[in-house]
Amino acid sequence: MTRRRKVLIVALAVFGAVMALVAVPLVWLTWDESSPDTSDLAVQWPDVPEADNGLTYLLEAQSKVAVPVGKDRDRFDHMVVGRDWDDALAGQLVESNAEALALMDRAAACPRFQFPETGIFGRLDWHLTDWMWLMRVGCIRARLSSHEGRSEQALDEAMRVVRVGRAIQCGRGVQIVCLAGQVGELFGLQTLRDLNTDGIPPDRLAAAACQLASLPDPGEGMVETCKVEYGAMSRLVDDVVEDRTDLASVSGRLHGYDRLKDRLTVYLFIRPNATKRLMAESVRTTIDNARCPLAQATDLRDFEDPSVKSLWNCGGITVSKILNAGGRFIKNKVEVKTSVAITEALLALRAYKTKTGRLPQSLDELVPAYLPSVPLDDFDGKPIRYSAAKKIVYSVGEDFKDDGGMTREEARAWFEEQGHPLEDDEETSPWELPDPSYPIEF
Repeated sequence: MTRRRKVLIVALAVFGAVMALVAVPLVWLTWDESSPDTSDLAVQWPDVPEADNGLTYLLEAQSKVAVPVGKDRDRFDHMVVGRDWDDALAGQLVESNAEALALMDRAAACPRFQFPETGIFGRLDWHLTDWMWLMRVGCIRARLSSHEGRSEQALDEAMRVVRVGRAIQCGRGVQIVCLAGQVGELFGLQTLRDLNTDGIPPDRLAAAACQLASLPDPGEGMVETCKVEYGAMSRLVDDVVEDRTDLASVSGRLHGYDRLKDRLTVYLFIRPNATKRLMAESVRTTIDNARCPLAQATDLRDFEDPSVKSLWNCGGITVSKILNAGGRFIKNKVEVKTSVAITEALLALRAYKTKTGRLPQSLDELVPAYLPSVPLDDFDGKPIRYSAAKKIVYSVGEDFKDDGGMTREEARAWFEEQGHPLEDDEETSPWELPDPSYPIEF
């Protein structure tokens, strides 16, 4: 073998080794697994006629919402929860929103509520802020009716807010839509608890409690939301990979945007099938959690969890967004379901006392005349707690321990022990207590 041939062979060998050193990492970086089976996450979109779809009327109402400004807006925020009340301002707000409220009432009466199929950014098309304002004005309308002695009308008006909030949650919208519905429902539930029920027949109060018990399960609404969110995120991954959307706009890292760098990042690091599998696994966990009490939930990580953030670098560009639903989103569902349970119990207790002149010794005495069953605490899945001695209805809260609940006086003492003494007229949310507790003030 001649010297020249030997040199050529060595050169080719070196070249091959260099190419192998480059190719192996490149193949490893760009390798993707097979497409995951996500047929269980497919969303069924039934055909709902516009006239039967509550969404039709909310979309029409959003352009007719009159939002207060300046000092009236600050006052409005207080009046929604019954503080700093002003009959004249409440009347003006209800009158200026009369047309929008009538449309909200039509939405509440509709047999169905269905969002259309949409991409993840399609959620910006829905004027959620207007809807939330409208539901809050609905609460003020109910409180005004109660102040003016129209107790049964006030009860109906507050129930409509609750029904609209629940319908939004169960309408197959994306996560932020579901959250808006949760907020609206919580305002409606607080209004129901605060209403003056003097003069309302006990059968009417019991019927309201049963109506709450018969509403669609918000957990199942969340299941559909998770499926919709997965579908939208999955399409977003495809858009990034196929260059219909740039990675920088998805991640929010628009400062110093470099298109070449963006596409190289997608080519080298984004593995669409692996990303979709991770998202599907996360969504399935969230779906399981949506169907059980918080005590049985698993993997409640949120966006700030380091293990979630690390997924970004292994191809999970949207997994962190999905996992966020697995933490805070589930806890919001738990608060809604537990608030409903407490409100059901309080309405049934009012009906019982109105009819018998006394409170029962246990909630079991309310079944079946006032409630179909004792409502459950979605923290631990057990019946909501009630103390006839303390005159409170309460939940075990996030620690799942029954500490007996707290009266207002005990709650104030607890805050003082925590180093946060309350002013004489200061009120706090029951959800800040170890056992969220609601007094029976009738």
